[in-house]
Amino acid sequence: MNDNSFHLYHDFTIEASQEKVFKAISQPMHLERWWPQKCNGEPKQGAIYRLFFTPEYDWLAEISCYE
Repeated sequence: MNDNSFHLYHDFTIEASQEKVFKAISQPMHLERWWPQKCNGEPKQGAIYRLFFTPEYDWLAEISCYE
């Protein structure tokens, strides 16, 4: 990532199993259901995700921790 990177932090309660929550925040097909319009990437440490919201907000994100 470049020096213009930033971090997103969210704090909220989700009433679902840990497995369902992990899939919802780590797998592109599940992310597309609630956050970006389009997403691709592989859920593993060091991978780069593309999070497309609009042409003005087409983000790249690096997975810094995957456990």
